[in-house]
Amino acid sequence: MGLVEMTFGASEFLWGAETPRNLGTTRDGGRFLYEMITVNQVAHSTGATPYRTFVVGRNVVVQVELLEYTIENLLMIISDGALRTDPQDPNNQAIDIAWSAGNALAADQLLLHPVGASSSVHDIVLWKAVVLPGIEFVTHVERERVFRVRFQALIDEDDVGNKRLARLGDRLIVPTAW
Repeated sequence: MGLVEMTFGASEFLWGAETPRNLGTTRDGGRFLYEMITVNQVAHSTGATPYRTFVVGRNVVVQVELLEYTIENLLMIISDGALRTDPQDPNNQAIDIAWSAGNALAADQLLLHPVGASSSVHDIVLWKAVVLPGIEFVTHVERERVFRVRFQALIDEDDVGNKRLARLGDRLIVPTAW
């Protein structure tokens, strides 16, 4: 098993493939984690010493602290929540979180674009991402309210049948061959 961990700076957070919605900015950037899961092959003649290693899977996770500025943006992340609005005061809103079990998590594209960058060369894309359990809310008195979120990449298939998890760099570059 191999793990690569990379940190990145403050980024705009865009959610959705068809019509990306800007959900704000990461507080201090975040972490990109790439894990390669391997199995060693051994033989009776080599004992416990491997003579070949096979890749059996890969995991990509992005961890960020998002600045919350509207309850609607939070609802985009908590996909099985329901927005409730006070009929007497439309500014008074809440999110009800369902008890649901056995449902597949809603997945969509996650794009992190460095704040102030004029090009997409440092973008991070999870083609199909889900929010992992354990969203943590942090509120600082007289400061912003942030929520810590982890996203896991799922296998996605592009228009020509290539399977993919993530991309570091411009998402609009058309892949050649695998």
